[in-house]
Amino acid sequence: MATDLFGRSRRFLSRLRLRLHPFAVALLALALMLTPLFNALGYESSLASGVFVPLVIGFYWLRPWPLWKKVRGSLILLAIVPAALLVNMLFVRNCTYLEGLLFYVLAAGFGSLFAGAMAMAIRSFKVRWPRVLFVLIYIALLLAPVLTRLYTSPQIFFFNHLFGFYAGSIYDETIELDSRYVFFRLETVLWSVAFVIIALRFYLRRLQFAALLIFTLGSAGLLNLQSDSLGITSSTDIIHRELSPLTPNSVVIANRNMPPDRKARLEHRVRLELSDLCRIIGDSAMQLDVYVYPDAAMKKRFTGADETEFAKPWRREVHITEQSFESTIRHELVHVLFARHGERLFGISTSVGLIEGIADALETPGLDWTTDEQAAALFELNLAPQKAESILGGFGFLTGVIPANYTLMGSFVKFLLREHGIAKFKAVYAQGDFEKVYGQSPSVLVAAWTASLKKIIVPAELRRNVKARFDRKSIFQTECPHAVARLLREASRAASAQQYLTARDLYRDVLSMTSQKNPRALNGYLTARLNLAIDNHAELQQVIIEADSIAGTMAEPLPARFAVANAMLASGAYHMDSVRTRLSAIYQSHLSFGYDLAAAIRLAYLGSGLEGNYFSSRLSAEEKLHLLHTQHSEARLDSAKQPLLTLLIAERLYSRDDFSETVKLLRNLPPFAQPELEFERSLLWMRSALELSNDGQARLALAAAERAGTRCIGAAAKAQYVHHLTRLYENAGY
Repeated sequence: MATDLFGRSRRFLSRLRLRLHPFAVALLALALMLTPLFNALGYESSLASGVFVPLVIGFYWLRPWPLWKKVRGSLILLAIVPAALLVNMLFVRNCTYLEGLLFYVLAAGFGSLFAGAMAMAIRSFKVRWPRVLFVLIYIALLLAPVLTRLYTSPQIFFFNHLFGFYAGSIYDETIELDSRYVFFRLETVLWSVAFVIIALRFYLRRLQFAALLIFTLGSAGLLNLQSDSLGITSSTDIIHRELSPLTPNSVVIANRNMPPDRKARLEHRVRLELSDLCRIIGDSAMQLDVYVYPDAAMKKRFTGADETEFAKPWRREVHITEQSFESTIRHELVHVLFARHGERLFGISTSVGLIEGIADALETPGLDWTTDEQAAALFELNLAPQKAESILGGFGFLTGVIPANYTLMGSFVKFLLREHGIAKFKAVYAQGDFEKVYGQSPSVLVAAWTASLKKIIVPAELRRNVKARFDRKSIFQTECPHAVARLLREASRAASAQQYLTARDLYRDVLSMTSQKNPRALNGYLTARLNLAIDNHAELQQVIIEADSIAGTMAEPLPARFAVANAMLASGAYHMDSVRTRLSAIYQSHLSFGYDLAAAIRLAYLGSGLEGNYFSSRLSAEEKLHLLHTQHSEARLDSAKQPLLTLLIAERLYSRDDFSETVKLLRNLPPFAQPELEFERSLLWMRSALELSNDGQARLALAAAERAGTRCIGAAAKAQYVHHLTRLYENAGY
């Protein structure tokens, strides 16, 4: 009887073990179904499945069952997640299920092939604890290659034989399949075949076994040696084939085709920023490398970061694009400089909020509103988390609206620096132990900070600016985020290439995915249609009527209304009073300095009687400069036209790094009555003079910029920016 009971118990346990595998995968599927962003079959859900499903299937292949049973069972296990997420489409929209299925096959499918083959090889050695050995090897293969590449190379993307592919920055929404994934999975297949050969070695002749194994491992090795050239891995060596320093001691490593004087200016600017930051932080200078890529495509190819600029503090590296250099270089340098105060291995803080907070606090100020003003508005508009201290941690920071969290943490760190000094912040940075360093809990410090923000007056213009910038969904709340981001990028490129028909269709596809609600797609769609109709007055009028109707339904209609006014001005087919009325309304909204300046320039253009074709997006930069020079020559004696044309020519020359000519044009130009035009004039003048180390002209321009800034909306931010720029150069001896 006891023997019979024991036998029944063994059979029960055997059946239970058989059911544990599908139960484990079903639990994963349920978790994915309930988690935003992961609840549709795509990159994220496939990545999570690639971590877990191969582990389960590896255990499955350690069982002493027939081969046909293991194959059938593995296919059933692999089908659970895509089947569950297919059913979930009844409740959650998935715009690209088939693409998601391909992601899943490449991630969980090939990862399971690798894990199952590895389990076969382990089982063939008849070790005492095969499951323990399998788990140890699994964890090692899951983590060791990733951590090694992360620590020793510039890349932040990773290919792995188990989970497949991690794209890189969590801030980049444009994630797509490419040939690199296929080549890498070919290597996975070769390794899997090698494991199977090892498992079947007793069924092969010795010479046959050796030949097959050497051929398979040799093929995998040859493919691995091509990893850099295939884009599967990246290294400083392959980056240096495209980017190079100006001299062996240069900090900046930029495009080989970049003119040497341009490289020298970037080098000079980086050294100025480093000197200023080291003075503020109270540290000595350090050796680092700043990689400046000509465009986001090259940066993504070598590092994995698309629209994101980033630093690797532990490697003393910064990776940015040339287009974003001015706005982001200081932010990324702060990350590297604070490596001295971070935890020992990676030189960062355990608090994501502190990592980004100090970089935001010390970065180049913006021209619209100060960080504290924006933070005050975020709280007033209920766009900040109810528990602000939650964004000190990684989960709270990364699952919210990330741009808003940057601003909030920047304001909080500014408060800590003002009230307690830099020394205490350096002490708290590594571990985020506020009690130990400040003698107060994070919640108490956050309460004091929010109390200080309540003293800031939040005008209507600030509320509108903050609402337009930060009142958006996080990636976890967005439908089809990767498909939408990819189409938006393609549409933007088409519009930049003046392929307006293609751009219109792509933007329309995005609108169909987002229930006609995506603001970037709406604005892009309307702009593309306006450009297509600009030469046909009747069609343009119809588009304008439609655009006005759509703008009325948008949360922030000003960009669409500006596009309409600009098209009317550029076409020359409308009564200028109608255009002036629209531009005046845009200017009086004061959404941002950029829109204020753009509206002011166009209003001045109208007032001087100039034709508006200069504002057509169909003209290239060279064509616009030629047109300005022509108009300038024709209006040599016209005092109403000369100042504005001179300013616009100076803008074009400054964008081409012709600082000497910019100073010549602007230094004798009479001040503009319009504050935005005068601030733009004095700012271009000052920047150019500083680049030329012309102290006398820089001081004259500084005084003009300070006067003009006080007359603009957001005067505190303008003053802060001007002060920052002058301090940067003055501390270097200019």
